[in-house]
Amino acid sequence: LRRVGSEMCKETADKILDHVAKAIDHLQNILHKRFKNRTCFGLYVHICCLVERLVTRQAISNFTDQDFKEKHQEFIDQVNISMKEVKTYYNVEIPDEEVEYIYNYIIND
Repeated sequence: LRRVGSEMCKETADKILDHVAKAIDHLQNILHKRFKNRTCFGLYVHICCLVERLVTRQAISNFTDQDFKEKHQEFIDQVNISMKEVKTYYNVEIPDEEVEYIYNYIIND
């Protein structure tokens, strides 16, 4: 995982791993659910790559259920709460399409 993020230096990679670990732990607490190891690992990789895409302004935009926001606003809010430290540190917002991808990853845990 330390090699994820060609745009990020080693110190930044260490910092993002710490932020992502905290975000995933916080999300598990909010959802009252423990993710399987493979789900946690997948989320680590995805969210680290997500942050790099957001920092370099290359977020996904074609992965969406048109009704996702309406059906899952509470989950969107929970992800945004758990990712607050990441969002603040990197000055990014998590698009709903990215939250939907996280949702689908977790729902298939």
